[in-house]
Amino acid sequence: MKDFDLLLKKYLKMSFNYQRLKVNIAFNQTILIRTAKFELYLRLKVGKKSGWPNNTLVIARISFEKTQRGHGTSFLNFLKGLAEEYSIKHIGIESTNLNSSAFAEKLNFTKHGGNNNYVLKL
Repeated sequence: MKDFDLLLKKYLKMSFNYQRLKVNIAFNQTILIRTAKFELYLRLKVGKKSGWPNNTLVIARISFEKTQRGHGTSFLNFLKGLAEEYSIKHIGIESTNLNSSAFAEKLNFTKHGGNNNYVLKL
């Protein structure tokens, strides 16, 4: 996922008005970002072995300090915009709570497997 992290970093810096932002990448497949304003944990292009459809970007954790401000919808639209370039066929949201389940359903995700997982086919 060459340059995916750079595009993500640029988007987040602009969206949340950060000058510098540290992005932790492990094995080029997971991204973890923690700030005072948000926390994101993504797994890139997982597949059937993990219980998701092939080429799924999984949002394992997403949390914003201020909710109901459109941050989640904006972030999802950003990811959708990168999907074709990075061969992402699905976006998953893992182990949702009540709020993230409502968010997923509002944006046409469908239930996937157990543990309150949702997936959106792109």
